[in-house]
Amino acid sequence: MNISTVIGKPVLSPQGETIGYVKTAYLDRNLSSLSSLACIDEEEEEFYLPARAVAAIGDAVIAKKTLRTSPVGILCPIGSAAYSSDGKFLGAVADYILDGERSELILRGDETELHIPAMRVAVGERAIVYPDAAPRKAPRKPASPRPKRDPPALSAPDLPVASAGTDADAPSEPADRFSLLGKRVKRDLLDAYGSPIARAGDTVTLSMIGTARRNNLLLRLAMNTLTNLP
Repeated sequence: MNISTVIGKPVLSPQGETIGYVKTAYLDRNLSSLSSLACIDEEEEEFYLPARAVAAIGDAVIAKKTLRTSPVGILCPIGSAAYSSDGKFLGAVADYILDGERSELILRGDETELHIPAMRVAVGERAIVYPDAAPRKAPRKPASPRPKRDPPALSAPDLPVASAGTDADAPSEPADRFSLLGKRVKRDLLDAYGSPIARAGDTVTLSMIGTARRNNLLLRLAMNTLTNLP
């Protein structure tokens, strides 16, 4: 499974109601299986779906009852810069192929694409690629703060779908609530019709994240904020 294909998918309750969208994924300690999915609802609030609570992943993610208010596992490094163990920049992590012990990262530079076995990678704020098996005690990125309200309950027969929030009515929270929030966009990001979602030099906002997610461009927005890329 390519993690990039899961990002942006709708998350549905057992009753078929849309309760949010997948923002990113967390992996187990060996980087070989899914630990949990980080999701956002229509009001841009985060909630987390453990792997055991995922009934199916297809065109949508079908959830079971269990939701969490904190992530489980190691943040998937998609969108992060990757370096060799001697400090050479190798590219950005463009995708992550989840396939047990054969899991691997796809790194893309200007004219290169590298497939790196996950067992050779240590993941923290950046991905470090080692010649052999990576040390698993690499520093890890701190977990996101706990959301201020409870995640949506799946046991109710009908779940109302909230309207998407805007920057003006969003609650005042720290700028690092999302890993993208407050970062600078390096290149123009356009939707399928050529309309701008973000312009070069813009600062990422909540509404920008929501628009990118609804256009299945959340991953591209994340890649577009990497300062290491030309």
